[in-house]
Formats: sequence, structure tokens, C-alpha cells
Amino acid sequence: MAYTLQAFVLPRCSLEKGDSAVFPGLVELNQGLVMIPITSALRAATGIPFLPLTEGGEKAMPHSLVALCKKIALPGPVLYLEAEYFGGVGAQAYAVINGGEVVSGPIVGADAINSALALVGVNVSEDQDRFGVVGLNKYRDTDQWVTGS
Repeated sequence: MAYTLQAFVLPRCSLEKGDSAVFPGLVELNQGLVMIPITSALRAATGIPFLPLTEGGEKAMPHSLVALCKKIALPGPVLYLEAEYFGGVGAQAYAVINGGEVVSGPIVGADAINSALALVGVNVSEDQDRFGVVGLNKYRDTDQWVTGS
């Protein structure tokens, strides 16, 4: 079974009251985080490639993705997350954006998303992983976060 994720994740406290209107499709996650899914419609509108780091093998953030990061010029860390798995085999990646600039990454690795979530203070007990605790396992495809199915 396949799993794909391409999204920005950030602490809800980074957003001002009116920012929800600026970021349509904002999804509430656990532990005070929110997600901006990079859906197929958003990719088409912005020219962002599908999973450029994990599937495309890019070593740097594509220009179209950096341009979108600049529009999300919020104070504090904003995580760009990617994951792609099929039959248990795949990859994860992240980058950290602050004030619209990429300040760390991209990092590609087997546990990249859990490492990124630790950077924004996601707490877990010894037998849990951050990915599951915040709820990123709810859907198997990024578009499903918006459609709910």
C-alpha cells in the first residue's frame, strides 16, 4: 500500500488570527501543530514538483517550492515535509523555513520527519513515534487531507 505526504507543518501559535483565511485547507494536527497540505491542485497552480526530494532525488529545494516558502513568511519554524512509501520501502525528507527562508536542509533519511517534528517540540513517550502522535498517519495521500476520504 502506498503512502505519500507533501506539506508544511508548523506550530499553530505561529499563526495570527486572520492567517487561516490566507492558508486555505489548513489542517489541525495534534500537539498544537497545523498542516498546509501541498495538494495536486496547489502543485499545479505553483509549479511545485511532486515529491522533489524523495521521488525526484533533488539535493536542493526547487525554485517553485522556495517561492512558496517566501509566501509563508512566518516567524518561527515552518517544516516542509515529504514522505513516499510503497510496500514498506521509501524515504522521508524535511527542510526548515523561518521568515520565508530555508534555514536548514533539505535532509533526506529514514527518520527525517520524526527528527523534524522534534525540532518543533513534539513530545512522545519511549514507545511512540512523533509521526503517529501528531496524526500524520491519518491519511495515505496528501490530497486526502483536504477531501477527507
